[in-house]
Amino acid sequence: MNWKRLLSNALLVTMILGFTSCFDDEEEAFSIEADVYYINKLVDGEWMHGTTYYVYGNESMSSAKVTTPVTSETIELEAAAAYYNVMVSSPAQEDYSVNTPEEGNFQFEATNQKGEILYSTDEQEFVNLEGAKIDSIGFDSNNFLMYVAWNEIEESDGYYLKMYDSSDELVFEGYGVGSDETEFIISEYYSTGNWIQDPVEGDDYQLLLQTFVYDDDATNSNLAYNIKEVTVTDTMINWDF
Repeated sequence: MNWKRLLSNALLVTMILGFTSCFDDEEEAFSIEADVYYINKLVDGEWMHGTTYYVYGNESMSSAKVTTPVTSETIELEAAAAYYNVMVSSPAQEDYSVNTPEEGNFQFEATNQKGEILYSTDEQEFVNLEGAKIDSIGFDSNNFLMYVAWNEIEESDGYYLKMYDSSDELVFEGYGVGSDETEFIISEYYSTGNWIQDPVEGDDYQLLLQTFVYDDDATNSNLAYNIKEVTVTDTMINWDF
């Protein structure tokens, strides 16, 4: 699994649209929002934790960086592929640790293409969010559907489901569902997400379930860039109709 791709692309698009929709006027002054969130993933029976950093702007940025609150490490962010107004730093496999990630006030600095510099902060606390686990999978050969169900996590704000092939290539990415939804349908004939490639009958696939929670002070108007934590669980399936 490419550990840098754990955040749902659909969720990223939602974040971007949620931010840029506030800046439709091209004459608006340069503005940014910064977000820090933690990622938890089970590896060889042990929970590992990483940290992702985002800066969303209403225009293209030439650079962005963040300084961590405990070690004062400066981390350079990179332009997100295909998104002109997003800078990101996602943890690689070696960046994950069993230790509790840094908490506190993260300091961001972003520069636009005109050399204007803005600063932002994000206060973050690690909650060690429990991840939902897939506990039921069924196939309906008559309607060509796969049913997926998982346990409810009361502390969560929602879930995303993705499917990868044996080459670690994304096959399907479902639309996000709310915290009270614990079932999902994957089908080529129903609009429950985006198919990147067609599944092959008899092939094995990895289902990746993301449980996420927003920041405590997030509101309906800024949920898009106020993710607090994402916990990832996965299971293997065989596409068998």
